[in-house]
Amino acid sequence: MKPWQPVLDFWFGDREPPEPAFQKRWFSGGSDVDQQIEQRFGELHRRAVEGELAAWLEHPEGRLAKIVLVDQFSRNLYRGTARAFAWDELSQRWALEARDNGHYGGLALSGRMFCLMPLMHSEDLALHHALQTAIEQLRSEFSDQDDLLQGFARAADEHRAIIERFGRYPHRNASLDRPSTDEEVAYLAESKNRFGQ
Repeated sequence: MKPWQPVLDFWFGDREPPEPAFQKRWFSGGSDVDQQIEQRFGELHRRAVEGELAAWLEHPEGRLAKIVLVDQFSRNLYRGTARAFAWDELSQRWALEARDNGHYGGLALSGRMFCLMPLMHSEDLALHHALQTAIEQLRSEFSDQDDLLQGFARAADEHRAIIERFGRYPHRNASLDRPSTDEEVAYLAESKNRFGQ
């Protein structure tokens, strides 16, 4: 077994598209999933963010697993804190490299979606435009899986609209110790969506 396979098995299972239980884990995991990730992958996450596991980036599946470890699992391990976002630029770089070096094209649809997820998490509008282009390409290539892609596209649109309006994610302000503008305070009062944070 490849060293990254446990990460992929935990996150995606063994079917494409992943079964609903796995899709629920992605976006509605809660404290149970957070604890599972801490117990099973906490040490692996530490090694990844400290620069170990570099060899994983040489393989499409290894790169995907490292992106999931650093982009997704950081949000579970450090929910509600600045550390949830501490390595976003790292996973964004790996995602863009995957697009440019061919790794991205070798992944199944769900893998491609999570390879792109760091772009959705970015506060850089240019990366949101790159994500929008990639989603349009996915919808053309995977027209038979449009149900999964519709949800992904909706989430991308929702995230991009926030960046277009504020230039950042206001729901991160408290965790990152950033002052909120009056407009952001009003937005946060009316919008309860914190994207799991």
